[in-house]
This record gives sequence, C-alpha cells and structure tokens, in this order.
Amino acid sequence: AEAPEPVAGGYQARQEVFFTGSCQTFAGGDQVVYGDCGKVLGPATAATHKGKGVNVMFDYNKAGIDCYLDTLSAEAPEPVPGGYQAGQEVFFTGSCQTFASGDQLVHGACGKVVGPATSYTVKGKGVKMMFDYNKASVDCYLNQLLAAAPQPVPGGYQVGQEVFFTGSCQTFASGNKLVYGDCGKVLGPATSEECKGKGVLVKFAQNKRDVNCYLYQLSAAVPGPIAPPPCSQAPEPVPGGYQAGQEVFFTGSCQTFASGNKLVYGDCGKVLGPATAATHKGKGVNVMFDYNKAGIDCYLDTLSAEAPEPVAGGYQARQEVFFTG
Repeated sequence: AEAPEPVAGGYQARQEVFFTGSCQTFAGGDQVVYGDCGKVLGPATAATHKGKGVNVMFDYNKAGIDCYLDTLSAEAPEPVPGGYQAGQEVFFTGSCQTFASGDQLVHGACGKVVGPATSYTVKGKGVKMMFDYNKASVDCYLNQLLAAAPQPVPGGYQVGQEVFFTGSCQTFASGNKLVYGDCGKVLGPATSEECKGKGVLVKFAQNKRDVNCYLYQLSAAVPGPIAPPPCSQAPEPVPGGYQAGQEVFFTGSCQTFASGNKLVYGDCGKVLGPATAATHKGKGVNVMFDYNKAGIDCYLDTLSAEAPEPVAGGYQARQEVFFTG
C-alpha cells in the first residue's frame, strides 16, 4: 500500500476551512457561500482543480465540492462590507451600464450578494453582485445598492424607455449636446444635485456621457415639427451692447448667494449672454466669474467695460473694518 497524495495547500483531511470566493450554486443544488465553514475531505478530484485545490464538505451539501486554494482560508474571512450577508438580495440603484462582456447593471434590478468586491477600485467600498441576466458577478459600490426596492423613476418613466428631448439645444464643455427632437433611453433617476427628484438620466447615441434632463425637457411621444428656435438661429442680442465672451467688471455691492456663488466689487468676469432670470431679462447680462460654479445675472448698472475706481482709503472689497464713530 502506498501513502496517499498530500492534500494541496498544506491542508489536512477533516481540517476546517472557510470559503472566501464568490457564492455559486451548482446544477445538482449544491452550493458554496462566502464565509461558510466546511471540512477538507482530501485533494480535489476534478481535472481543472487537481493540484490547485481541495475537496471540501459543507453541511448543507450532498457531496464534497472541489475548491481552488485561493478561495479557501484556515481563518474566517472579513465580513462583507455594508453589513450585507452573502446570498442576501439587494437592489441596484445606480445608473444603467453595459460592459464589454455584455453583462449589465440595470437601475432597480434585484440581485444577490456573492461576497466582497474584488476589483482594485471597488475593494473595501462595495460588494460583488450576481444578477440573473448576467454571465458573471459584478462589483458594485455600496452607495449603488439598497436592501429595499428603490423609489420609482421620476415622471413615471421606466428604465430603458425611449424618450424625446423637447428643450432648447445645448452643447456642454465635454462635447455632449442636447438636440430638440433627439431620442434617448432612460437610465434611471437624475444624479446631479440640481436635477435630483426633478429629472432622469438619459443616454443619447451621439453623446459620450449620459446627461441629466429635467422632466419638462422630455416627452414619451415624438415632439411636433414646430420646434423651439433652431440651434442655427442667431441668438438675441446681449443687452447693453456687450458681446458674449467680453470682459466686464462688477461695480455693485458685494453679495453672496445660497449656492455659494458671489459678486465682488471690482472683480472681472466674462459675459455669457443675456440675463435669464425674469427680474433681469432685458435689463442685464449673465456673467461668469472664475470663482463661481455658474454664471450670475447682473443688472447693466452694476457692470462696466472698464475697471471701476478703487475703494476710497485704500480699502478692498470684502475687507473687514471696525466702526469707530
């Protein structure tokens, strides 16, 4: 009689080991679950695992399962991030994505947690999910998941539904654009702070990135042939004789807005176009200052094409002073 071959990985028969790979269910109903403890029966028997794994018996299975060495540990593995349990059903709340493999993530879809995320970018910040329609598990960030079904998409739209853009044409710094009448697909609720709860995220074929659109800019039906002013139509003239891109100086009193944007006496900005607020239309222009996140509507009498006179006494706008009278 010859001594049996040693068990791979230095394990011993009947030694307790923990499964650290992603959950799987096999055709016979047997399964392996992240974090579960089993007993080593001996070397792996399958040709794919021989010399690279061991055969392990888990209490809930009918037979031993061949497991690769890199999916086993003699010590209990770290818990699944976010307090989730392996096998728990959770819902994906992020925007729809399709990967090169054909696998995808769909807003609102329910899947099962199969273990901690393993990719470099998501490790420690997410979990690995298995969705029935995918061939493989996908790493998802914790902030993209919920234990309860997410709120429906605003406006009664469905993920994947075709919608038409009915707003005015826009082109963004990224090169993305919105064109009246173009058809896109709803990916989920809007993600930008200003659009959250009031819009949806839409994928248009001509764009590299998805675009947040307000509900009032979309329609489920093809819009009529009478569109808003075409993109090629000359824009309305800028009040005050200013030109788009022209440098102007703010000559009014300093102000800070709820958004964090501000206006500072003497600061230089660039004209973006006519003012858009009802209070300023025809009486002002929209100006971008480098330190602001967006353009600010300014009345014509608070702007000058030339730098204003300095503040008397050598003081600076916004400088702190003490009243001595």
